[in-house]
Amino acid sequence: MIANQLMKLIKARRGPVIVEISNFHDTFYVQAVKADLLLQFARFKDNEETGFEIDASGFLSKDQDAAWR
Repeated sequence: MIANQLMKLIKARRGPVIVEISNFHDTFYVQAVKADLLLQFARFKDNEETGFEIDASGFLSKDQDAAWR
Protein backbone atom coordinates (compact mmCIF):
# COMPACT_ATOMS: atom_id res chain seq x y z
CA MET A 1 0.00 0.00 0.00
CA ILE A 2 1.19 3.54 -0.76
CA ALA A 3 2.59 5.36 2.30
CA ASN A 4 0.21 8.33 2.41
CA GLN A 5 -2.84 6.08 1.92
CA LEU A 6 -1.70 3.70 4.66
CA MET A 7 -1.07 6.55 7.10
CA LYS A 8 -4.50 8.02 6.34
CA LEU A 9 -6.18 4.68 7.10
CA ILE A 10 -4.24 4.27 10.36
CA LYS A 11 -5.20 7.80 11.50
CA ALA A 12 -8.87 7.22 10.65
CA ARG A 13 -9.03 3.85 12.38
CA ARG A 14 -11.21 3.85 15.50
CA GLY A 15 -9.94 1.01 17.60
CA PRO A 16 -6.71 -0.92 17.86
CA VAL A 17 -4.28 -1.67 15.06
CA ILE A 18 -3.06 -5.25 15.23
CA VAL A 19 0.32 -6.10 13.68
CA GLU A 20 1.12 -9.58 12.38
CA ILE A 21 4.51 -10.96 13.43
CA SER A 22 5.60 -14.21 11.79
CA ASN A 23 8.54 -16.54 11.71
CA PHE A 24 8.91 -19.92 10.06
CA HIS A 25 6.53 -21.74 12.41
CA ASP A 26 4.35 -19.26 14.28
CA THR A 27 2.28 -16.15 13.74
CA PHE A 28 1.50 -13.72 16.55
CA TYR A 29 -0.81 -10.71 16.54
CA VAL A 30 0.24 -7.74 18.68
CA GLN A 31 -1.57 -4.48 19.32
CA ALA A 32 0.55 -1.55 18.15
CA VAL A 33 0.65 2.11 19.14
CA LYS A 34 -0.72 4.12 16.22
CA ALA A 35 1.66 7.04 16.81
CA ASP A 36 4.64 4.67 16.59
CA LEU A 37 3.36 3.18 13.34
CA LEU A 38 2.86 6.63 11.85
CA LEU A 39 6.44 7.58 12.76
CA GLN A 40 7.75 4.49 10.99
CA PHE A 41 5.65 5.00 7.86
CA ALA A 42 6.55 8.72 7.74
CA ARG A 43 10.04 7.59 6.64
CA PHE A 44 8.61 6.61 3.25
CA LYS A 45 7.98 9.17 0.53
CA ASP A 46 4.28 10.02 0.07
CA ASN A 47 3.79 7.94 -3.08
CA GLU A 48 6.21 5.15 -2.16
CA GLU A 49 5.07 1.54 -1.75
CA THR A 50 5.50 0.41 1.87
CA GLY A 51 5.02 -3.33 1.42
CA PHE A 52 2.31 -3.35 4.11
CA GLU A 53 -1.47 -3.33 4.03
CA ILE A 54 -4.22 -2.80 6.60
CA ASP A 55 -7.65 -4.36 6.37
CA ALA A 56 -11.03 -3.09 7.58
CA SER A 57 -10.59 -4.94 10.89
CA GLY A 58 -7.35 -3.10 11.68
CA PHE A 59 -4.92 -5.95 10.95
CA LEU A 60 -1.62 -4.65 9.54
CA SER A 61 0.50 -7.19 7.69
CA LYS A 62 2.83 -7.67 4.75
CA ASP A 63 1.32 -6.82 1.40
CA GLN A 64 1.74 -10.08 -0.49
CA ASP A 65 1.02 -8.36 -3.82
CA ALA A 66 3.64 -5.63 -3.32
CA ALA A 67 6.52 -7.95 -4.16
CA TRP A 68 5.10 -8.46 -7.66
CA ARG A 69 4.68 -4.76 -8.53
